Amino acid sequence: MNKEKKLENKQNVELLKEGSLTKNRKLTGFGFMLMLGFALIKDLLDLLNLTMILSAMSVFFTIFFNITLFFYLFMNGISFTGRYAGRKLAVLAGQFIIEVIPFVNIIPATALSLVVLRTIENHIFLKKIVTKVEELNVI
Repeated sequence: MNKEKKLENKQNVELLKEGSLTKNRKLTGFGFMLMLGFALIKDLLDLLNLTMILSAMSVFFTIFFNITLFFYLFMNGISFTGRYAGRKLAVLAGQFIIEVIPFVNIIPATALSLVVLRTIENHIFLKKIVTKVEELNVI
């Protein structure tokens, strides 16, 4: 087990040296942090929509945020078809389920789903598997 871990780490170091793990990383930088900030604001508004004014503001901000989020994901090349599509859609379905269940909707589901989408897009192990499968011409 320890030898396998060392071999995997050595392979990761080699991949990092050649740059295949760091290039084409998605959902990084200032844009991602801005969207994450908006997601946290949306989750906070969902938590605090106790009054009529905050409730209306939460609805409008949610609509605006979701349109902006999908535009941001589209501009960053995040596709909901093809590889990992089921996982990405499951993340969004899980977010929706968390948002509609009373008392569970305290969890900041929007921010968590954004971080999980980022993890799915940039996961080293998944990229290695996809690379190996493409090399074998299985797909």
